[in-house]
Amino acid sequence: MTHIYGYNLSDSQKKEENIGKFAKLYPTPYGDDGYFFIDDSTKFTTINSKNVKSEVSGSNFKYKNDENDGDIGDPCWIVGNQRPIVTTQNYLVFTVNDKLRILHVPTETYSSINIENVDLLTADTFERDVIYFKAADSGNINLYKLNLAKDPKSPELLYGIDLIQNAFEPVLPKHINETIDGIQVAGYLYKVASSNSTENHPTIIWCHGGPTMRTNNTLDFRKQAYISAGFNIFDLEYTGTWGYGREYRTKLYGHWGDYDAKDVLAAIKMLKCTSYIKTDKFFVMGSSAGAYLALCSLADDEKNLICAASVSASFYNPTDLVEKSCRYEKAYTEKLWGYKPRNDIVEKIIKNKASICFFHGSEDPVVSCDDARQLSEAMKEAGLKTTFKLFDKEGHNFKDVDNISTMVDDTLEFFKEAAAGE
Repeated sequence: MTHIYGYNLSDSQKKEENIGKFAKLYPTPYGDDGYFFIDDSTKFTTINSKNVKSEVSGSNFKYKNDENDGDIGDPCWIVGNQRPIVTTQNYLVFTVNDKLRILHVPTETYSSINIENVDLLTADTFERDVIYFKAADSGNINLYKLNLAKDPKSPELLYGIDLIQNAFEPVLPKHINETIDGIQVAGYLYKVASSNSTENHPTIIWCHGGPTMRTNNTLDFRKQAYISAGFNIFDLEYTGTWGYGREYRTKLYGHWGDYDAKDVLAAIKMLKCTSYIKTDKFFVMGSSAGAYLALCSLADDEKNLICAASVSASFYNPTDLVEKSCRYEKAYTEKLWGYKPRNDIVEKIIKNKASICFFHGSEDPVVSCDDARQLSEAMKEAGLKTTFKLFDKEGHNFKDVDNISTMVDDTLEFFKEAAAGE
């Protein structure tokens, strides 16, 4: 569970205990001699702090979140990117899943605002109990102001960026959650708009990165491009995904590339067996951890349910990744793989006669391009369909518009050729 603790430094009964077991995140001053912090309990990092977990009493409150809330912010290995918590003189505000939680500290009473994809919570320096935050939806990125003392239920829109121009109508997703063969299959489904209800469209299983990050329904022009080309997309919330509680997220520990790969294959089976879409061919896509998941899914796809895959910033060698990964990634990666990382991916991909197009940045500081290049070469030697493209001056995530467009175009061509060759 994720906890928020309040701590009063002037309380003489408190004693300092130096520990390295749990991460203490976002320490935020409150009042004259107190502060708040998040106790994440994920062991993603080893930030030492004062242990007040068993000593919270009286005016020192704690928040223990509901499992339905998921976690507070994304995993702490990207600590500092989101700012999911902020304090003012009388309030503590934080984001969980699709809600903004507001705690009035003097009375310890809560209220909530239903708003998705909130981050960058910031307190006003001059106005008491006023905060600002960013939120995104399917067509806009908005900046809001919220006066907690006057009207905590009604954020004021200060500035909005309309991401949609001209007559473009984005396809909006539907969130679905099913169980098949005892496996939970959840995610956002984007359907191709078609006047013919009996027409089949190929479907892409979209594997987000992290791996313990979240999906959301914000506008992604890459997805819209694939949908416009006639592909449905299922943005899968596989085991480990943020937003379904700590148990679902930490269930991936020691089973990365196993439980989540089973989820991909279960998602394909679910979409074939239900009436959500008419589809006959499946593809997988992912970047970084999502690319690793795509490769593991292909390795486990003994029934050849997947026509082809497109991956960027990909890797398959866990030992090599741990040795060469960034310092802040190492402990996180070791925790996910556990004691028995996979070493059968290349062998099984070739055995299953998979088709894969690879993309990588020449300056990727997180994942070397060696794995992608070597796997593509091994596939060529085995007579399998594959391509490898290295983008100059690109890092872990591609930034150049032309390179992103090239990746989308090349992926579409690769997928259509793979589907036609079956």
